[in-house]
Amino acid sequence: MTKLILEYFWVICIGMTAINLYVYRPRIAAPGADEAGDSREIQAARHRVFVAMIVPWLVMGFAQLVGGVPNAWNFFRARELDPYVWSWYASVFLMACLFSYWVLARGGAREVVALGLFQVPEKWVKVAALVAPVFVVAWIGLVWAMDIPALR
Repeated sequence: MTKLILEYFWVICIGMTAINLYVYRPRIAAPGADEAGDSREIQAARHRVFVAMIVPWLVMGFAQLVGGVPNAWNFFRARELDPYVWSWYASVFLMACLFSYWVLARGGAREVVALGLFQVPEKWVKVAALVAPVFVVAWIGLVWAMDIPALR
């Protein structure tokens, strides 16, 4: 069972992202929303966020299916310098940087709050945008410092 979970962890993450954004979505009264669902604007924004959030999981899946990375556990072994593992780290960092740019320079914080995609104040969205790339770099450094044994 553990082997199955580790081999298809990326699929589980895509599924959980979809559930979080589409099934357990916040209920808000938006202009143009009917009683049966959300407005087209909210649906489009939710879809953009979903696509952005699954990019690292798609990269992980590609690394496992094409790159020969045996399972998700290997993504905690940065010291091996596997290019497919590092492409996953790069995708996470790139998405954090793009999120920061969108929130801070393109009015994304306002859009997130106005559309009710996440139930947090606008100032916390901006704080998250400032911290996201730094957190990713610190996390990669932590993974590098750890010497996690390979799981076979």
